[in-house]
Amino acid sequence: MQLPVRQGKDRYYKGYRDLERSVVSIKGEKPSVLLYYAFDWRTRVGPFVGLDLPLANLGIRDVAGALYSAGFKKTRVVFGNWNPNFDFRYARIDDNVPEVLGVGSLQINSADANDKIKQAVSLGEERPLIIGGGPHAIYQPWKYFGIGGYRNIGVDVAVRGEQNVVLGLMEVFLNYKARNGRMLEAFRNARRDGALNQVPGLMYMAEDGSHLVDTGIPRVIEDYDELPPEIFGLSLLERKSRSRKGLNDKPAPLDKLKRDGIIISTVMSRGCNLRCSFCPIPAQQQYTLRAKSPEKVVSDLTTILDKTGVIAFFGTDDNAAFNRQNLENHYGAMARSGLGRRIFLAT
Repeated sequence: MQLPVRQGKDRYYKGYRDLERSVVSIKGEKPSVLLYYAFDWRTRVGPFVGLDLPLANLGIRDVAGALYSAGFKKTRVVFGNWNPNFDFRYARIDDNVPEVLGVGSLQINSADANDKIKQAVSLGEERPLIIGGGPHAIYQPWKYFGIGGYRNIGVDVAVRGEQNVVLGLMEVFLNYKARNGRMLEAFRNARRDGALNQVPGLMYMAEDGSHLVDTGIPRVIEDYDELPPEIFGLSLLERKSRSRKGLNDKPAPLDKLKRDGIIISTVMSRGCNLRCSFCPIPAQQQYTLRAKSPEKVVSDLTTILDKTGVIAFFGTDDNAAFNRQNLENHYGAMARSGLGRRIFLAT
């Protein structure tokens, strides 16, 4: 499935840090957010069986880190592969139901994603604003709506882009939230006024329920060095538990993650210069090739290693070898910093 793309420089979102500062500056307390990474134990596939259970997924962690850096300090990340018994109906942050539930999912894990959405909807008047994300939203966002044929069961909005789309959406909601105090009402009022249409990369149900609204092709973040440190998202994880339904009072301490035997996914670059007919990634990345600076790569990995003690990393680059010089710069910087003797990085 090949996605539509923007052309030329219009593909890039410039000024991510300015957007972050704008969100931070909005007055009032930021709402609590729970981000859930869906995982269906029935659809585990090779060659990732074994690696999939201890892996700390990067995508939803990066979204959490972006929210945290923008002032959403009451943010928590729950991995379905770590917490198979989690039930959103039991989740509380500071003794309250989280105001926002974000669900990230692959298509093969959509059954678990749908279960969490149903749990949230079942809370009635207490239910949160529900946002769908991940590859499921990028490639088939319409499947997040009308789950099981029930019009009232589904996400409120699907996000089909990167952190800039998430923060752009939150900026709209926070400006409306100041008027009524609840994120779900902020969504409904923003939808009524057409304010969501100013953020490319969204899909939501029209107010009368007659059709889905697509706000256009999202832009990709131009400068990867503008993104928050990866350690931010890691500091927001719910600890592993095979039995717990709700949340602990606090996220897992960073220095305890190693004891849980986790593998940390990381990224140095995005995009691929190949054009394989079966692969949708180049188009999903707007046919761009973007990379962190060697300095940011070393900084992210060193900070994670020093604070967690975890030495096992899994690189999630689309094609780490898309540029030989880029690859040499990254690995050369890691070698000079001494990281090459301290961590194991598989890509």
